[in-house]
Amino acid sequence: MRHQVQKMIVSFISENPGSQISAVVKAMPEIDRSSISSALTRLALLGKLNRKQGVHGYFEYTLANGESAPEVIPVATPAPAPVTQQAAISPLEWECKFSKAEDLLSKGLTRRANHAFLELLDVTSEATLREKVIRRRNCCGSKPHGDDSTVAGRYVGDHK
Repeated sequence: MRHQVQKMIVSFISENPGSQISAVVKAMPEIDRSSISSALTRLALLGKLNRKQGVHGYFEYTLANGESAPEVIPVATPAPAPVTQQAAISPLEWECKFSKAEDLLSKGLTRRANHAFLELLDVTSEATLREKVIRRRNCCGSKPHGDDSTVAGRYVGDHK
């Protein structure tokens, strides 16, 4: 993939000498800006592109002497995966699930409560209800409150 990106950049620079990174990024929106920046730097270090400071201090790129533009085969981008919709639940079911999660939290079963709150978030679309779940979920910390008796997130017993 990296070599394909480099070939695409060399091809673009051969057609548009003196281009800055912003022009290359604009021409290739499917490629991450940091990947383009890395490829431009690498190509300049390899001597395939000339880089000089241009207007306003930004680098401008041209094809190095003796370099020819490679034939570029377009990269096929995979189709985005369909987003699965969670089944909506009734307000009564929502209240029941929320109270079960609250019950788990009150019993000190924080991991189970955390999992129950996450499942509830999956089926909640209303913003106020989501905020309510998130606030309660924040109480499900993995470390006991006010206690330094954990090592790497695991409870190791009482220190006396």
